[in-house]
Amino acid sequence: MGKRAVDDAIAAANSIKNSLLNYTIVRIARTTNENKINYRLTEKAHPFRTIVSKASVADFLVDGIKFPEKYSFSNRIQKRGVATL
Repeated sequence: MGKRAVDDAIAAANSIKNSLLNYTIVRIARTTNENKINYRLTEKAHPFRTIVSKASVADFLVDGIKFPEKYSFSNRIQKRGVATL
């Protein structure tokens, strides 16, 4: 991602954070088409570099819709068992 795209993403996230919206920001590194749900969540402060399945992302998003109180902060999705750097 280029610098301008990163700056735009940061500005968009800051606009959301500073609003009165009840929000959840999801950060996803890279995805695969693997049909396996295997993920964990980390907070923004923790770096992450991993690949996660689209099935895992979908599982998280559906769970977030069902139980929004569980995820009202910034989330990063990464494959379970992968150490953060």
